[in-house]
Amino acid sequence: ERSHTHAKHKMKDDVAEHTKMRRLQELVDVFRLGATAASTKEVGRELVVLVEGHSRRSTDEAPQFTGRSEGNRKCVFDATTDVVCSQSGSPVALS
Repeated sequence: ERSHTHAKHKMKDDVAEHTKMRRLQELVDVFRLGATAASTKEVGRELVVLVEGHSRRSTDEAPQFTGRSEGNRKCVFDATTDVVCSQSGSPVALS
């Protein structure tokens, strides 16, 4: 609830709860379609990424890292030997 708004104090809430939930779900669905389309365009591209650590889904058999691209997009990628880390200015290949 947004209790400090003009609408809260001056307008009647005459929209049924199930209608609110349906509308919210429609918004979420449209957002996810757009986000998926935008993310799909990035698959396979090479990006500069600031590695933040291991991915939540990372395992010993399939290690993955997570980080942020220059555009502040979250990236999850496999931890392979062709990933290069430059923490102190000198690149180091990760194994």
